[in-house]
Amino acid sequence: MSAAPPPIPADLLKPPAGWTGPQPATEGAWVDAAWAEKRGRLQCVGQLLTIDEIINPAQAPQ
Repeated sequence: MSAAPPPIPADLLKPPAGWTGPQPATEGAWVDAAWAEKRGRLQCVGQLLTIDEIINPAQAPQ
């Protein structure tokens, strides 16, 4: 019988929002949308790395 997987906090399973505003119409709005998307992608990568650490903890040095 295998052990149950470790619990993953719910906040790590919530997808980042990214850009949620209207379709950008100006250069400034496009910049805001691009930064929002980048922040969302970076947050997502961080969440995935944290989930990986929970599921696959590093082996203790011997």
